Amino acid sequence: MALPPLAIYIHIPWCEKKCPYCDFNSHKKVDALPEADYIKALCNDFDRDFEIANRVSPQSNHGLGEPRKIHSIFIGGGTPSLFRPSSIKYLLEHIKSKTSHSPNIEITLEANPGSAEAEKFCGYKEAGVNRLSIGVQSFNDKNLTRLGRLHSGNQSQKAITLAKDAGFINYNIDIIHTLPGQTVENGLRDLETALAFNPPHLSWYELTIERNTVFYSSPPSLPNEIIAQKLFELGTKKLEANGLQQYEISAYCKKEKPSSHNYNYWQFGDYLGIGAGAHGKISYSGGDIYRSIKKKQPNGYLKDFLNPPVSSKNYQNFKLIKADQISIEFLLNSLRLREGFSVELYEQRTNLDFSQIANTVDKMISKGLMRRVENNITTTDTGFSLIDTILGEFS
Repeated sequence: MALPPLAIYIHIPWCEKKCPYCDFNSHKKVDALPEADYIKALCNDFDRDFEIANRVSPQSNHGLGEPRKIHSIFIGGGTPSLFRPSSIKYLLEHIKSKTSHSPNIEITLEANPGSAEAEKFCGYKEAGVNRLSIGVQSFNDKNLTRLGRLHSGNQSQKAITLAKDAGFINYNIDIIHTLPGQTVENGLRDLETALAFNPPHLSWYELTIERNTVFYSSPPSLPNEIIAQKLFELGTKKLEANGLQQYEISAYCKKEKPSSHNYNYWQFGDYLGIGAGAHGKISYSGGDIYRSIKKKQPNGYLKDFLNPPVSSKNYQNFKLIKADQISIEFLLNSLRLREGFSVELYEQRTNLDFSQIANTVDKMISKGLMRRVENNITTTDTGFSLIDTILGEFS
């Protein structure tokens, strides 16, 4: 089995406050952050997982020979920009010193637009970060207040300007639409403000109410379906008119500027999940695929990986994905892409024969939800908006 690309996701779990819509593993910063200890734990965590990823299997002591090359690095949260550039530099240098990778490897860091974080952008660039994802969410101050955000629309615009001034050619602006009380005009104005910066990449997605959030227990009043649909249709046209093509459900980019790291997710690639609550996926040459997950609470995570670090012989947090789950997991990811997937990619990444899903694919084609051109399978425009329905047919 040919192994897929191996990326690294690094999770920094603290925020200034917990937003009411957020269901990510994030924790409000109360006292001074244990920044030095957490960076040390991340290094230990990486060392252990990278060693396990380069075995014939998690349980084996036999290595692959040449270590796997690193495809991309993404530092998310939480709010990674709460950490000093010197800490990020130390972490990245540790990883780079132990891996093989392209000199132009994509290294992304999520950043909040607050002035304290934005002033660090030059430092992050110096540390080796070459792509920022700026969590704007909205440029409208009333919308930001409803979302529980601490920054203002003006701070967001300043942060984007500072990122560009710091030399970030590759960056993402993150915007949420269909917000409480939002009109079509209000939502389009957010896009127009973002597009004025001529961004290479934009994440634009509808607010969803997730379990274990404040919004779930106290739901806000959201725009109706007519407003939501009109905003999506007009917004998509506006993005396309400005040269940003939708390549994934929530992602739009200029030509040849998709997120390399996220593309690896959607194509069912591998990734190490480093940090509190981080998930990982590792494939092995024998065909087995494993998931990993770390403890969510920062204190529990630090206990596991700081002193002493978990032994590389301990792989209990690696769980085998059952054969009947692999196919649906592949489709859950790959169908998010406008380009879909090829038969060859399906068989390479799952170690399964395409014949196992061929009849269901034909059924979806007959319903006008999928199409097949030679060996490439995609959703139709109708199917792209009904992905959950399609996935239900495969499960």
